[in-house]
Amino acid sequence: RPPRRRTEGKAIAGELYQEVLQIGKETTAGVGVAATRKLYGSEISFLKERDSRPRMFATGNRVNQLAHTLGPVMVNGSVKMPMSADEPSELLSITLAPMPSPSTPSGATNARQFDWVPGNTSPDSATIERHDGARIRRALGVRGDTVTVAGSANGPNDVTFGLMGLDLPTLGSLTSLTDRVPTFMEGYETKLFVDAFGGTPGTTQYSGTLINWNVKFGNQLGRKFFADNANKTGALIPGPVQITADLTFEAAAAGTLTEFNNWESQTSRLVRLEFGQNAVIDAGTTKCRR
Repeated sequence: RPPRRRTEGKAIAGELYQEVLQIGKETTAGVGVAATRKLYGSEISFLKERDSRPRMFATGNRVNQLAHTLGPVMVNGSVKMPMSADEPSELLSITLAPMPSPSTPSGATNARQFDWVPGNTSPDSATIERHDGARIRRALGVRGDTVTVAGSANGPNDVTFGLMGLDLPTLGSLTSLTDRVPTFMEGYETKLFVDAFGGTPGTTQYSGTLINWNVKFGNQLGRKFFADNANKTGALIPGPVQITADLTFEAAAAGTLTEFNNWESQTSRLVRLEFGQNAVIDAGTTKCRR
């Protein structure tokens, strides 16, 4: 019989309208810091899991389970929020790459553009404070394992982060932070570009084609465990980058047959989605490219 897994950290009886999520960038992974900004998400989950490990011995009879232990602490979580040029910035920094230096987009003066490009530098780690409506927990050493952007032309455009952490202790009180009105982008505020692989991304726009999309980036995070007399995850190590995308095209669109034939002939293509096209670029909200 496979071992059962004991899970802690699910929301218990409480008022969900009291739910709060806050984040702070860590200097050393797993060493908690005070939160510096609120996150306006939904469908929030943080779980502390431990494998159930029965200990069985040769006793000469069927009653041979003489002890029971728990495996190391493993923290998993997820956060969903509307796509935005600025709201998911901390979560992108713990998933894709450390916070990049900003640039000024073409045609702008006050707006700034941040490009998160996965590379050999490990993403940041963060402390996340969460009040689930009943109690307060503090996730330490959090990094993003996956980020999924899913939306449609006639619906929302959401980004969901799959998270992993080192520990999930309780917290006495939340750091007091200022509220703000979050920004977000609707599904219709999206443009599709398809170009030859190796070319310049964003050159050829496909209008009247894209209906919905689901783009997933994976870090393939791996857990490391060390014999330090501490029964918990010791480190989270990013693996090879993995990207998948499902795009639904209008069948009658001019480019749809072209791209189907490219797929059939195994011709590589370069795809870009740009979100936030309805925003005024010099009002401090820039394009969000993926």
